[in-house]
Amino acid sequence: MQTIISRDRMAAGPTTALLGWVCCTAVLLSWPVRTMLATPLTQAAAAANDENHRAVTETELRLYVGAVLGTAEQISRSYYRPVSVNQLVAGAMVALADAAGYPVPRELRQQPEKWLAEREPAAELIELRRQIGNPEAIRGRDVVISLQGMFRLLDPHSGFVTAEDRRSMTNLESLAFGSGIVLSERLGKGPFEIADVRLGSPAHRAGLLPGDKVIRVNGEDTKNLTVAEVQARLVGDAERLTRKLTLLIQRRGAKEVQKLELACDVYTEETVLGYRRASDEAWDYWLEPRRRIGYVRLTEIRGDTSGQLQLVLAELQRSGLRGLVLDLRDCPGGVLTAAVRVADLFLAEGPICVVKYREGTFDPTGRPQPNQQQYTSTREGSFVEFPLLVLIGPQTRGGGELIAAAIQDNHRGILIGERTYGKASVQQTLSLLQPVGEYQEIKLTVGLFYRPSGRNMHRFWGDSEPTEWGVQPDRGYEIRLSPELHQKLHWARRERALRNPQAREVLPLEDLKEDPVLYAAMRYFQSR
Repeated sequence: MQTIISRDRMAAGPTTALLGWVCCTAVLLSWPVRTMLATPLTQAAAAANDENHRAVTETELRLYVGAVLGTAEQISRSYYRPVSVNQLVAGAMVALADAAGYPVPRELRQQPEKWLAEREPAAELIELRRQIGNPEAIRGRDVVISLQGMFRLLDPHSGFVTAEDRRSMTNLESLAFGSGIVLSERLGKGPFEIADVRLGSPAHRAGLLPGDKVIRVNGEDTKNLTVAEVQARLVGDAERLTRKLTLLIQRRGAKEVQKLELACDVYTEETVLGYRRASDEAWDYWLEPRRRIGYVRLTEIRGDTSGQLQLVLAELQRSGLRGLVLDLRDCPGGVLTAAVRVADLFLAEGPICVVKYREGTFDPTGRPQPNQQQYTSTREGSFVEFPLLVLIGPQTRGGGELIAAAIQDNHRGILIGERTYGKASVQQTLSLLQPVGEYQEIKLTVGLFYRPSGRNMHRFWGDSEPTEWGVQPDRGYEIRLSPELHQKLHWARRERALRNPQAREVLPLEDLKEDPVLYAAMRYFQSR
């Protein structure tokens, strides 16, 4: 899952403010709720199937209502668009009732704000939870189901922070840890195919490739494990460094299996790639050495990406760089401030982006959020002495779009390719007031970033979708490719990055002319 995220954790401030909901819950639990609620909800309960009904205890009820109301308040205080506590509570109620097969009033589904405005939301939530009881379908999962109902009212980038999300966030901000193997997501048991291998990881150094299958992990047959269980074993425990893994691997296209030992270890993931690997596995950053045309491809934007890029640009410039191709087609974004630092490397003094927050929202420490935050280039350490071409496409997202827009609006370079994805949202993580099953945090979209010109980049994917979104190539430099060719080129670039430089086989699409966007960039420099 790769997004632009500010990963400040929720501090004690908002917790104090939210305790009012918990106190309110404690009071309401002592009220004679059934006499207070002569509503359609109570009438609908009479029609409910009471089989397999188990009463919910007062402790369970208090924990459930406190978690739902507290989280609704957290979301309402910080989400980038106005969303009321009543809307969120209604979403939670409907989701829980649907999961339990319990009827709710039609008005609650169709006009939740109006329906709850005429009632006490906390009391309605308590009564619904009491009446549903503890059927098997929701037992032990009532809070998770209800919060997922709230998340359906939000954008796709808001929700629970999973263990994989947390690992990805940690890896983006610091050194990565693990084997570097990413498995294909699917239901059922193994064996599981490798979907990707992190560049610079132990798995990469061992020569593993996408398409290889993991048959056994430390003697355990993956046929008896889920993909999550296998992935957890492949990640290892960061507190037990250099833990050895013994794998049984079936190479793609092969029938036999082979034993392989590698470590779960700390590694620096490569995010600043060149055009080809040199014989010593270092990157060759020259696209056309004779003309001194360089090539840099950015993948995820980690905390250390700008530092890696600065070293590469300095070396290219010392070696007589006359032009640079910056390839952002496989850049899914990453850390906001790191993307700003990357853009800053290419710009003289000028604006980079503006992050705008909803008026009246709060940051993770509970303080009022500023309405906007401006990022500006300082020119210090910038590389502005050479022509720059930027390659963009439908999978250029988040931080990649921020960099491309900053270069375009500051007239620093030319953008070639296709319109980008249109993800310009900023996420923060908030600690839940109490753990919810395996989850301790939620991720929430809290703002949008805008290009230096102030124009929108975010695509809302709904009825209100703006006509202007993403980043467009410069006029006369649009090159449209089919989705199939985009996919083939993506995997061809990935194969070139992963394969052993001593390998002799010719990879698909290895000829520069088979990549129309990169070939156009080359022709541009040849014509100058």
